[in-house]
Amino acid sequence: MQSGWQMCDPHQLYTLASVFEEKAKSNHVRVVYAREHLKSNDLQPSRHATRDKLTKEECEEHQTLAKFIAMRQEVTDFYSQYPKQTWKNVLSLGDMPYEHDAVQELAYRRVTPKGKRERLRTKSIILPSGPSMSEILLRLHFCGAMLAAYVQFDGDFDLDLRANDPLASIGEALNLSALAALPFSRHAWGRQCDHASIPKSLETLLDAVYQAEPLRSFRRPL
Repeated sequence: MQSGWQMCDPHQLYTLASVFEEKAKSNHVRVVYAREHLKSNDLQPSRHATRDKLTKEECEEHQTLAKFIAMRQEVTDFYSQYPKQTWKNVLSLGDMPYEHDAVQELAYRRVTPKGKRERLRTKSIILPSGPSMSEILLRLHFCGAMLAAYVQFDGDFDLDLRANDPLASIGEALNLSALAALPFSRHAWGRQCDHASIPKSLETLLDAVYQAEPLRSFRRPL
């Protein structure tokens, strides 16, 4: 991961589509549309012609169901790559409650296959909605730095970063107490931004994460 920070023209964000497309072709990233899973499972609400006619409660249930079915299919496929493979990690990041509720439902409904020992770690993060372009970019950098720590954490966590100090919440959940004191810009979560300080704060974040367990023995991203 490149730790450099650079503001860009809004039109450059459109290149993300081509990036995901290329990654999908190489099987590094799977792009899944939750509603397509509803259609393929014939679970579209038949008594409603359009989503606009759903009540608020029905819409929320519909969205959560779509996310749940998509997650279940993808996790099942991912953890079926070799015989007797068990589920280990499911990580969800989203700015709506649908992803959060769906991943919790996924874990609740999971039944360990007979004769297997399984420990599923469910990790959910709710992000502030309506981010600006610069917030999105900083979130991508932050998630790139933190992804290994999320995956390697040997337990569950359920975080809502829409309130309180996001770094303090993440640090407490991952037993990385040093995060709370880092001079890392909170702009990724909607706070005021000092763009000049971001490159240094990204380096500081990487140092803090990769000098602590369980990532001390891992190769630090450049």
